[in-house]
Amino acid sequence: MIINHGNEEYEIFFDGELYNHDFTGQTDEETVLNLYIEYKEKALNKLNGVFAFAVLEKNSGKLFCARDRIGVKPFFYAIIDGEFIFAPEIKTLLQRPEIPPGQPKETGMWRLIQSQTATAAIKSLF
Repeated sequence: MIINHGNEEYEIFFDGELYNHDFTGQTDEETVLNLYIEYKEKALNKLNGVFAFAVLEKNSGKLFCARDRIGVKPFFYAIIDGEFIFAPEIKTLLQRPEIPPGQPKETGMWRLIQSQTATAAIKSLF
């Protein structure tokens, strides 16, 4: 979904469901994007549900990614040759020829286990 707002064009990739959705006529995806446009990162404080999403501010090139607090909806990512790729399932990433099948990097896995959140890990699991 793409929305133009002011001088910026926003695009969202959304997977999930909101429980506190009360905007008549808007999908969960539209709600998340409109909240992001208005509140930026603080929009997360207004969301209740299970979700993972990425919002791209096309003109500035800024990418914001988030998932629900509990992590019900996973958000897997990799950076390959400077390209950021992400998916809701690891098998989607593993279909990329640049990502060899194998074991997760110990450092990424260890940080994930220690912090119990992927946001604290400097690297993804792969």
